[in-house]
Amino acid sequence: MLALAKEGSTVLRFVTSWGLPILLILGIQHVASRGLLTERAAPELSGALVEGPMYAGLALEQKPVLIYFWGSWCGVCKAMQGSITRVAEDHRVISVALRSGSASDIRSYMEGQGFKVPTIPDPEGRIGEAYGVRGVPALFFLDQTGRIRTATVGFTTEPGIRLRLWWLERS
Repeated sequence: MLALAKEGSTVLRFVTSWGLPILLILGIQHVASRGLLTERAAPELSGALVEGPMYAGLALEQKPVLIYFWGSWCGVCKAMQGSITRVAEDHRVISVALRSGSASDIRSYMEGQGFKVPTIPDPEGRIGEAYGVRGVPALFFLDQTGRIRTATVGFTTEPGIRLRLWWLERS
């Protein structure tokens, strides 16, 4: 009987130490993700890249794409940039710098961080509004047809990003 009581207290400790915080984080992520566009064609995304040339648009992609909304002022975004850069080595990634200053400011920030992803500036947040973005980082996963299959807000691990892109490549 004493062994069962000890086992029960261990389970209770585990649930309160890990289970409740995980549920809280998932709940916050769910609320933050409401309003993001999903299961529909992505709004057109084109414009001058921070790097100089024009981005011709999603219609030309013909394979899964990750659209990554971020801000130079966002600490969580900064923590994810290494993962996003590595994912961009193997997959198509377009980033949108939300309310992060001029193209020159964004370019300087990206160089300082070693963030090497094609980036469209969104100084007034108009692109973000079209996608329903209310917080960053926000990630939109598009299939080969340009349809948004899933979207999330908040920190996302590199394996989580790669798993979603892998799933899109096979669907």
